[in-house]
Amino acid sequence: MLSAHKLDSADFLGKNVSSLPDRPSEAGMTAAELKAAFDRGGEEVIAGHFNDLIDTLSGNEGAAGIGTGDGRTVEKRLDSCVESENVSKLGADADGVLLIDKNGEHCTVGHRIQQADNSAVPNRRMLAFLNATVTDDERNDRTLIAPNAVMSVNEKSGSHIILSSDDVGAASKAVFLAHAENRQNPHGVTAQQIGAVNRQELLPLAFDLTLSDGVTASNRICRQWGPLVSLNVMFAFHSAYSGMGVKLASMPKEFAPPQWVLCYGIGRTSNGELFPMFVSIDTDGQILADIMFEVAYISISVSWVLDTLGLQS
Repeated sequence: MLSAHKLDSADFLGKNVSSLPDRPSEAGMTAAELKAAFDRGGEEVIAGHFNDLIDTLSGNEGAAGIGTGDGRTVEKRLDSCVESENVSKLGADADGVLLIDKNGEHCTVGHRIQQADNSAVPNRRMLAFLNATVTDDERNDRTLIAPNAVMSVNEKSGSHIILSSDDVGAASKAVFLAHAENRQNPHGVTAQQIGAVNRQELLPLAFDLTLSDGVTASNRICRQWGPLVSLNVMFAFHSAYSGMGVKLASMPKEFAPPQWVLCYGIGRTSNGELFPMFVSIDTDGQILADIMFEVAYISISVSWVLDTLGLQS
């Protein structure tokens, strides 16, 4: 045990300077004896313990008495070390790849394999390459991997081949551009397929009104263009009239708005005064007016969209 070589006060008993008489010469000590007394502690005590400690440390059991920070002795730690005349240092980098430090140069043993998404696959004992020729380039300290894949299309073969549009059954650039510039509807797409109205539906379709008793109409234009219905008309009364919710006329129900429509009309008295008025058209095609003054004429101009395309007025 290394602790056996520790010094204590008993080792210096009778050999330290403090044990000498206060007046050595009067006690009969010669100069030579006094000098020897001064050297005795170092030569006989300290030197002996120090030499014994060196002998113990340099012996076969020396490492067994030296402790380390992890609680093991140097001997125990050495038992787990790798001894090699060719390798001076073994270690691992941050990714766990084994490194050999020989003559001050790092040499990596093994490689981390990275996938397309930058993730790494586990290290294995062997790395296999399929459909490839692997050669050892010792001169440049590298391994060469050459793919052996051979393609063959329309009697064209090789590791790299140039394919034409005919080889893969595709249209050529000229044919594709000509098709893209064709404005004659080569695919025969119909208006119904894309939710549009056709030419026939856009032709104006006229209809007429059924007037209420005592009401006439002039300058009337009642037409449908596809889903759009327009009504422009001037109603005239045989005599000036005032009342709430007066029915002026009605139209065929197929032309009626899908939802109740309210519009502004212009009322004119017999002497030419003008008043704003409210005129409504319900889903049955009835044209109603709220007449708050005695007027002789009412003019309206209104349009709405039918629900043939799922639209609202």
